[in-house]
Amino acid sequence: MSTVTDTAQRLRLECGFPDIPLASPRSRDRLLAVRDAAVAEFRLHGYLGGSVDEIARGSGVSKPTIYSYFDTKERLFLDAIGDALISAYTGLSPVGEWSSARTAREAVRAFLLDWARRLLSPETIALRRTVIGEAERFPRLASLWALTNATYGDRPLAEALTAMSRAGLLDLPRGDLPLRQLIAMAVGAPQLVATFRPADFDAAELPEIAEGAVAVFWSSYGKEDR
Repeated sequence: MSTVTDTAQRLRLECGFPDIPLASPRSRDRLLAVRDAAVAEFRLHGYLGGSVDEIARGSGVSKPTIYSYFDTKERLFLDAIGDALISAYTGLSPVGEWSSARTAREAVRAFLLDWARRLLSPETIALRRTVIGEAERFPRLASLWALTNATYGDRPLAEALTAMSRAGLLDLPRGDLPLRQLIAMAVGAPQLVATFRPADFDAAELPEIAEGAVAVFWSSYGKEDR
């Protein structure tokens, strides 16, 4: 798991995931081991089928210690899966520098490709299936995923596209339809295939998908290079 950033902490608190006070570095290491083992267990078996005994074995941390961090299995599930959701996005590169239509296109393409690769990794797809399966029981997880996606993905891309429009490189109508179209082509469509038809998904195609999405987007909204 990644270290907790200010943004990650804000997302957790905003969605009602309480902070866990830790007395020492050893306590932190144990907590990270428990989270990793819990994510692996819950991804395989879901909330109801997941075993705290197996999490204890997988983490090397005793059940009494686990319950000193999390007083219930429900809280353990929410914390571990919620932390993994945020970690899937942590480190997503900002939209890169640009000064022309060519470099702007490349910056957007690189951002979308990094985003797609993170979300469509086998581990994150398995996590997505877990959240979908448990969304009715744990709506806070669905809220956390949506907020995390907006914070690390939608908003930075929207800000970059707005700046490119102000610079005269794009001619965007009001509203977020162009943003939605671009994300759907580059991330949303392959994510559906990876989630529900994994045998038809090939991660090696993601660079071509990102390039094609940007080409279609620029053919509709791009202006001549200056």
